[in-house]
Amino acid sequence: MKFSIISAATLAIAGLASAASIPCEKFVPTEGLTCQALAAKYNVKVDMLASTNGLSGDCDSALKNTSTVCIQSHHTHTKRCLAEKKAAEEKAAQEKAAQEAAAAEEAAAAEESSDDESSEEPADEETTSSSSGSGPSPQAVPASEAGSLRIVNKANENCAWYYVITSADTGCADVAAKNGITTDDLYSWNKNLHSVGVHECDNLDDGKAYCVGL
Repeated sequence: MKFSIISAATLAIAGLASAASIPCEKFVPTEGLTCQALAAKYNVKVDMLASTNGLSGDCDSALKNTSTVCIQSHHTHTKRCLAEKKAAEEKAAQEKAAQEAAAAEEAAAAEESSDDESSEEPADEETTSSSSGSGPSPQAVPASEAGSLRIVNKANENCAWYYVITSADTGCADVAAKNGITTDDLYSWNKNLHSVGVHECDNLDDGKAYCVGL
């Protein structure tokens, strides 16, 4: 019998336990091959093929995600087939564990670096509130922290405070009131909020940041 190798994901552990008592050979499935066709090719039952290889649930889908397929064969090939199968699975498991460990180390290093940078930021910098009202809302974001915000086009380039629109905001008057400014201020600092000659509160979009203080 010939032995061939299939490149895919690792077999289920249940498949190994079932296959341990059945002589087998390896098979390289072609794209689109079904469990029914594979069973017919080797004159075995579909349920035997599935239970031997741990192909639970949808057999055809599971077949695409298995690293080796054990087909009933002469007894002389049993130990070699299963040994190679187990070795391949152990290697795949070790590689996956190594990748996960490396990813965890990178994440930890990135977090540590971020913490160090945060601790080095000057503590005496202050941003003044809007001169047109009582000041921005507690949700307003200072310009120094607005790097990741989706700032609306044509917002005042000297803006000191931004407010991110949410589904709870009902309109320009509501946003202005929450931030202690007038609607005229809001329109003036965010030119896209009205059409030519008429303040219609256009483009007040959820998720975007608008200027609410200079």
